[in-house]
Amino acid sequence: MDTRILVLNMRTPYKGNGIMINTCSNSNVEWQSDLSPFKLGPIDLYDGFQAMRHENAWQYSKVYKLHTDADGNPTDEYWKWATEGWSNQKAVRYPMGRGAKPEYAIWAGRKLGYVDARKQIYSPLYIKLVTETGAYEELQYMYKRATAEKPLVFRDFDGYDHVKLGMSLTEVLNDPKRKMGHAFLLKMLITNDEALKQIDYE
Repeated sequence: MDTRILVLNMRTPYKGNGIMINTCSNSNVEWQSDLSPFKLGPIDLYDGFQAMRHENAWQYSKVYKLHTDADGNPTDEYWKWATEGWSNQKAVRYPMGRGAKPEYAIWAGRKLGYVDARKQIYSPLYIKLVTETGAYEELQYMYKRATAEKPLVFRDFDGYDHVKLGMSLTEVLNDPKRKMGHAFLLKMLITNDEALKQIDYE
């Protein structure tokens, strides 16, 4: 397990000697904020759809009960809601309010559960966008100089210390009970972790 990169929640105290990297949009270091799903985009989706922000590509792929018909399929109202969300230049983290639970995510006609959607929507789109940024190149450069004694510390609101929990990144990717922040994807990419084999991002 590579300990030259740590992933921590934004609120978790850290007293080590690591190099702090805020991967979220609230970072006061511009290149670091460029790693955020709130800023990345636009991105092509499927069937001619496009999202202006990665965050909205993800959030508006989710189908909630009020947007389903008697057979559980997306209604016309869903498509109106989704296309408006995808076209929004401003990222929306909770379009249905915090705590709302979707029925599934929809992608090119496929209904996906939480973990499958993470692998087939959230992760591939993020990887495609972030690997084209100068910010990602900077992380690669920094990683070559990182050590276990002075690691890179990726901060993310949906991050947690998987090393302390004894979890591999593959286990993080497949855990349906925890959110998986984009910082985990950054670690997978930079360390070329085995978990990437479960994500179709080529």
